[in-house]
Amino acid sequence: MNAQYLSDVKINEIIALSDQRYYDGTIKMDVEQALIIMLSITHFFKFAMDYQSEWYTKYEGRMNREVEQFKAEQGILNGKDEMLWIIKNGALKYHICIQALLLQTLFALNGTYYRINDRDYEWEEEFDKIFVGMPFSRDFDLAMIKFLLLPLYNSTHDTRYELNYGGIES
Repeated sequence: MNAQYLSDVKINEIIALSDQRYYDGTIKMDVEQALIIMLSITHFFKFAMDYQSEWYTKYEGRMNREVEQFKAEQGILNGKDEMLWIIKNGALKYHICIQALLLQTLFALNGTYYRINDRDYEWEEEFDKIFVGMPFSRDFDLAMIKFLLLPLYNSTHDTRYELNYGGIES
């Protein structure tokens, strides 16, 4: 098997495109390939989210005790104290919002920029109901394809694919 190399020109093109905040390209594959890739990415994030939720549930008592101990050490007695502490010290940065990172990844893959600070919270509640509330299953896959992946593909590729499974169009 012959080795294949990326030239300096190609590497620079890749880096230049990745540096664009609002990358205007889209994934260059048909809908089936694109959905397989997007669903695979979704599964990876779903697994990470489920693992994080299981860990938090297992250690919830310990976490709550540590938070209360931290608040006592910092003199935080109520919500106002907490806001003042955040203003003075900055918010704690240990928590990663896996759902937001998933959305950023999928939107970047499709050539659009996910506005993380300008979100549609009603839309996110529906997303969380599927992504957080539903276990891995064919139903989860269909819900993700119908609610997020296919609409994202359609909007970025100027197509009008719809789901038609079990004789039911949606």
